[in-house]
Amino acid sequence: GISTSLGAMLGVFPAFTIPALGIFVVWGLSLAAWRYISLSSILAGLSLPLMVVGLFVLGPRWVPGVEAVPFGHAVPFLGVAIVLAGIALWTHRGNIARLRKGTEPRVGKRVTVPSAM
Repeated sequence: GISTSLGAMLGVFPAFTIPALGIFVVWGLSLAAWRYISLSSILAGLSLPLMVVGLFVLGPRWVPGVEAVPFGHAVPFLGVAIVLAGIALWTHRGNIARLRKGTEPRVGKRVTVPSAM
């Protein structure tokens, strides 16, 4: 899922290292708040484009001696980030349906499976 995609993304696009750290923070905070792994994964995936914009457009302004990157240079990375966010939503559509119904299991709760007798 999301963690495998994150690892692959870092291997292909090392420039995504800082956004990946931000994604991990989003995932961890949302997991701590709501205890749904699927919701945390969805939020982490959707935050990737924001993290990429933050890195390329806003990030250099906070680092002394580093000039801002023209937005045109960030467009390919932003495009990849938007596609990956879309894939995260698409692959979690079953989880989204269970979240909406209130049947998605939480971390730490036992899932009861009806017996087939």
